[in-house]
Parts: sequence; C-alpha cells; structure tokens
Amino acid sequence: MLRRRAPLGPVRGAPDAGAVSIFVAVTVAGLMLVSAVVLDSCGRLRDMEYADAIAQEGARVAGQQLDESALLQGDYQVQERGTIAQDAANAYLMQKYGLSCQVSFKDAHTVEVSISKSYHTVLLGQDFPVSGHGTATLVHGVTKAENG
Repeated sequence: MLRRRAPLGPVRGAPDAGAVSIFVAVTVAGLMLVSAVVLDSCGRLRDMEYADAIAQEGARVAGQQLDESALLQGDYQVQERGTIAQDAANAYLMQKYGLSCQVSFKDAHTVEVSISKSYHTVLLGQDFPVSGHGTATLVHGVTKAENG
C-alpha cells in the first residue's frame, strides 16, 4: 500500500490560510493597548481623588493652627497667618506623605491648600502630574456655627 505525501510547495485552494492568526494578533495587541490606557487612566483618577483628600487634611491642619477669635477680629496680618498656616500644613504633609503644599486664604474664614505630585502609570510607564485642592472653613460658636 502506497502512502501519499503532502506536497512540499504551496497548497493550492486555500488562499486565506493564516489570515485568522494575523487578525487575532492585531486585535489582541490593540485590546491590550486599550486596556493599558483604561487601567492607567483609572489609576490617575484615583490618585487625583487621593491628592484632594491629602490637601483636605492639610487644610484642616492649617486651619487648626489659627486663633479663630483673633482672626475674626482682624488682629492677624495676612502674611503672618499665611506663614503660620503654611508651616503647619507643610510640616504635617511632609511628615506623613512627603509632600509640600501652598496655603492661601479665600476670605477671613476659608483656608485653601493646594498640592502637586506625580502619578507613575503602571502599564504605560510614564509620569503624569496630579494636583489636589482642599479647603477648610473656620467656624466658631458654642452650640452651632455662627458664620456658616
């Protein structure tokens, strides 16, 4: 009994042989790239929310360092109160997170803190800047806030 061998040259009658494997390779590469962009974008959004929470902590610390009664009576100079709040917030954030901040006053009752940091993407391997902002409103009163 004779066995037939497969022809050694190109197989005739199958012009699209291997086309599915190329399509799968291109599609999988594209899906992996899209997945990397989505995952890293979600990570950056999460880091932005975290930066806002850190800035909010810094704003609370800055507000706690101020003498509310002197501030509300206008006894503090703007530069002096800014220095006290800036030093307190920076000391706290540097010790806990290794970050520094900028403190400003929106009005006599509101302390604003801004921080900047960077987010290193996991899959794309790039750094993106992230900023956070927090505010704290100074209130006074025995049973309820009188100014807010």
